Amino acid sequence: MQHILTNLLSNAIKYSTHADPSSVMGTGLGLTIVQTHRGAVSFVSELGKGTTFTVVLPLR
Repeated sequence: MQHILTNLLSNAIKYSTHADPSSVMGTGLGLTIVQTHRGAVSFVSELGKGTTFTVVLPLR
């Protein structure tokens, strides 16, 4: 599953036509995958340093 999420994210970045990444709106696909599998998404953000997103999906 990790390779699928990695491919989705890298393709979204690679094929984005926006010069400013902060202006890119999501499709909701990632959140739909997480909700369908009863997972969770969390994040920690620090101004000037960046944001870390954590996606947790159950094994069963």
